[in-house]
Amino acid sequence: MLIIYPVASDYVNFKPPRPRLRKPIPKPKDSWPSLRIFRKLRIVAKKKVPRELQTLIRKWQTRRSLSRHAPDAIMKSPPPERLAAYREHLTAIVDQARRRGIAVLLATHAHRFGDTLTPKDRRLLDDWRKFYPPAQGRCLIEMEAQANRIIRETRVSHRTFLVDLARIIPHSNKYFSDSVHFRDSGARIAAKTIAAKILEIDNFATHPPNRS
Repeated sequence: MLIIYPVASDYVNFKPPRPRLRKPIPKPKDSWPSLRIFRKLRIVAKKKVPRELQTLIRKWQTRRSLSRHAPDAIMKSPPPERLAAYREHLTAIVDQARRRGIAVLLATHAHRFGDTLTPKDRRLLDDWRKFYPPAQGRCLIEMEAQANRIIRETRVSHRTFLVDLARIIPHSNKYFSDSVHFRDSGARIAAKTIAAKILEIDNFATHPPNRS
């Protein structure tokens, strides 16, 4: 079984993901800056920096990234062509799996943001936008919503299985450590929900209902 938990945020960056790779990605060479100890030290150092200063730095980094591109690179909402690309890439993966006789379990993408944003939510959204500078305002949140709609439609059109994590895991700091990454509590809900679905599918395949 192939479990697909697709991330949509890359589709509102300056360049969308490539539809296919024509040659393998070279394995990165080990270097001193890439060692885990340096990443750990960076995380520890960040905890010493006041949150307000971190937010100002990230906003400055976002503005600097935008200054290198034309004004039309800014996205107030997900462009239709990016949504079309997301759908195309998702269905291509599903089709490849189905052609190989692999069952597909799709999972909608969960995040912490609800309809109303708290001041902390807004800070986390600014942090998230550092990695996707063109996405202004609620564009990232809207991309998540549209991508999950496409996942649900793909489940119907391609007859896959689905776990709707976006509707199951509450939008709360209790379950997310930042915008999209789970805390242990969120990861437990996701893991238990997916495991239960797999067992349900396996039980159905082993003991199909009597239709006589």
